Amino acid sequence: MRKMNIIAAGLACVAIIGFVLIGCKTEAASQAPKKASALGGWTLVSDNTPGMLPDKNAQASFDAINNGDVMYNPCALLATQVVSGTNYKALCMGNDGNLYIVTWYRDLKGNSSLTSAECVDIGAYSGM
Repeated sequence: MRKMNIIAAGLACVAIIGFVLIGCKTEAASQAPKKASALGGWTLVSDNTPGMLPDKNAQASFDAINNGDVMYNPCALLATQVVSGTNYKALCMGNDGNLYIVTWYRDLKGNSSLTSAECVDIGAYSGM
């Protein structure tokens, strides 16, 4: 039973990644100019390995903030935003079985803080 729950959670995670990335890319392509993103704008990330973040700074800062009541396992790094430091946004599976969009900040000294963790309501996107 646990194995089936893990498989189902993994499949749900992959499906959500597809919906989010397709929706984000479509929206970004239609709204953004064809040149480089503006200073302070969010940049979409396209190379992802479930369970790991592709950028060592993103992974280190994520590990530093991942210590609350709900522990998050990253499915995909969705976007980054360079400000006075870096904001990161990732799709994560919580140890409570829910999907979350987790946003965190890493300052120029390497200190990290959780900005938000919003539970994704799958039913709102699938018409359930």
